Amino acid sequence: MVKIIMVSTAILLTNYDHSRGLTGNEELLLIKRENIPYRGWWAFPGGKVEPGETGFQALQREIWEETGLKIQHGTLCTILNERLLENHKLLYHFLLQYWIVPVNDSIAKQVQHKHSKEGVLTWYPINHLPEIVPSDYQVFNDCLLKNKPPCLNYVEGTLVQSPGKEKEDLTLTQWDIQNTQEGFGK
Repeated sequence: MVKIIMVSTAILLTNYDHSRGLTGNEELLLIKRENIPYRGWWAFPGGKVEPGETGFQALQREIWEETGLKIQHGTLCTILNERLLENHKLLYHFLLQYWIVPVNDSIAKQVQHKHSKEGVLTWYPINHLPEIVPSDYQVFNDCLLKNKPPCLNYVEGTLVQSPGKEKEDLTLTQWDIQNTQEGFGK
């Protein structure tokens, strides 16, 4: 039986001011995943919420473990209920919290091309992103590119995976977004 895995994920941005939203000068920290799921894909850093932790405490711990950065604050922007399928079979069921975390430029330089247990970390200009996990990109697009300043979204999403040698092929087949400012059930 597949269990729901709660995950806290960071959208780490340099030069970011929440009150004005994105300007195009920001850089985004991504990790090239070496482990399943999403092996071979670029993704936002983060990880599982451990028993007894809040979502933000898990985020702080995971970002410290993966990047060496100590984060003090973040803004929750999206909650994603995501299912990962292969051959119509449920492989994983995640409940993801996406947090926007501004990072000072001088601190950001400490993690350029750093290798963690999960993969290689690299900063990318937001206008020149590599191919990232489709649901991570969709969160970035809906939360930050479309909304200035960002607001909290709730999303039901489904990714379908096909096995690959270097990385799995991923297709986003469902993306039902609800802006919480508009209310639910509309």
